Amino acid sequence: QDIDLEWVYDGKALYWVQLRDITALAEEDIYSNRIARDMIPGAIKPLVWSVSVPVPTRQWARILNDLVGGAAIQSERLVKAFHYHAYFNMGQFGKVFASLGMPRDSLEGMMGMLPPGAARPKFMPGFSFVLKVPRLLSFILDKLRFGSRAEQEYPLLQQEVQALFHNLKGHDHPQELLRRVDKITGVQNQISYNVIIVILLIQIYNALLRSYLKAHGVDFEQFNLTDNWDKLQAFDPNIYLADLHARFLALGPQVRLSLHDGNLNALEQAGEEASEFRQWFDRFLERFGHLSDSTVDFTSVPWRETPELILRLIAEFDPPEVKEFRKIGIDELNIRGLGRLYLRFLYQRARQFRLYREMYSSLYTYTLMVLRDHFHTLGAKLVDEGLLSSWDDIFFLYLEELSDWVNALTDGKNFSALVAERKTAIELSQHALIPEIIFGDMTPPLMSVDANKLEGIPTSGGYYARPAKIVRGLNDFKKLEPGDVLVIPYSDVGWTPLFAKAGVVIAESGGILSHSSIIAREYNIPAVVSVKAAMDLPDGALVEVDGYKGVIYLKDVHQPARVEKE
Repeated sequence: QDIDLEWVYDGKALYWVQLRDITALAEEDIYSNRIARDMIPGAIKPLVWSVSVPVPTRQWARILNDLVGGAAIQSERLVKAFHYHAYFNMGQFGKVFASLGMPRDSLEGMMGMLPPGAARPKFMPGFSFVLKVPRLLSFILDKLRFGSRAEQEYPLLQQEVQALFHNLKGHDHPQELLRRVDKITGVQNQISYNVIIVILLIQIYNALLRSYLKAHGVDFEQFNLTDNWDKLQAFDPNIYLADLHARFLALGPQVRLSLHDGNLNALEQAGEEASEFRQWFDRFLERFGHLSDSTVDFTSVPWRETPELILRLIAEFDPPEVKEFRKIGIDELNIRGLGRLYLRFLYQRARQFRLYREMYSSLYTYTLMVLRDHFHTLGAKLVDEGLLSSWDDIFFLYLEELSDWVNALTDGKNFSALVAERKTAIELSQHALIPEIIFGDMTPPLMSVDANKLEGIPTSGGYYARPAKIVRGLNDFKKLEPGDVLVIPYSDVGWTPLFAKAGVVIAESGGILSHSSIIAREYNIPAVVSVKAAMDLPDGALVEVDGYKGVIYLKDVHQPARVEKE
């Protein structure tokens, strides 16, 4: 054992003053927010941290322990908050991958989060890997059958979540509300596990398919994997928005004028002429009303709570331009025999798991809406007790604090002071530049932002220069003019309508497989993601984007814009 010794010598005798472990030699945990800021973007409110964050971390621990055996990974050590932002403990992940003979940053590589140009170390199996081969083979064989299990579990989980949603009552006792919250997070555990496994399997099947196509001279990006697939399109709100926009245009001019600003009263008063449109509008909210600016955060307002905004979005919807670009279909490939069977297997699995990702991600988002409703009810009770000034202040309290209040372990009189203090701290963290990597558990200081040059991960190539429009949510979508630079904190399905107008996308979070990147590539526009402090760019200022190197330059506002897409 390494110890630090302190001694004194008086010329005759040696005296030991003290001894202690040399703590500086201990291996420090290494925290990274490369993956976390995409999975759990932005500043995280306390209630989200204590309710939702433990759900995926428990599932990561479950998966990693299945790989290596035992309980080597503790879920509570996998993620930590610094300045209300989530960081994954890559030291914990690294230990698992290292024991398997894989690079410590294998997880970031699998999730498409390695920095540009980062070398990918080779697989170097050791003796510890050989010992784990039987367990690994068992794990792999189990996941080869995962598709059928995911298909069977989906309707059962969907029914369970919908029952929790429909059985919520405004007069439920706080203890009953928290008990139901526990049930919701219990369902979320299984949904989250399936989401993670599906995403990992997507990467594996896509990589195998990409490699096989490349060997036959076909670019994966030009291969038609999902075009005109009704089951997958059922999860795309843009398709339904385009249909509603067409129905809106079919209304009379006076009705359209009255509805254009999202006037729901006008929709009610339009009578028979707009009754069919109203039915389709209600169906849309029922189908996609759980979506929001962030589909991993139950504090984000879902679409169903802002029907006026959605009505306005329908009225002003600008369908994306159809690109004259035909992808190669599987039946066009001249591959025969066993090679054809292997290609068909990879093709079907890649499609299958793409659909599962949309299914389970949508279901998980739905559970967040159900959680929000429960905390809305509980927050209203806290307002009635005079402990909060607004029901949504409950988001700035931790679940443990609410549990103590419900169980009469505290009177809750300090809730308002805690809320005010945490609101201030979160506001400061949102306008600061915090490190991407943190060594050890000490919280680093907040750093000022230098917006003259920002860097991120390039995920869709091209050069572009136009005014930047800072869009924090759908409420800001009217800012965006066709061809503007769209600057967003993160993106998921709820943001898709904005991409139709953008000339380039800059996102504070994300990786090569994030929603921002995928949609940008589909729309053939440049994109740079994981750009620290992008939301602090001056609104309306001219920025020049290098979509190949991942660099954003803040230019003089009066400098002519150079637009070039390669």
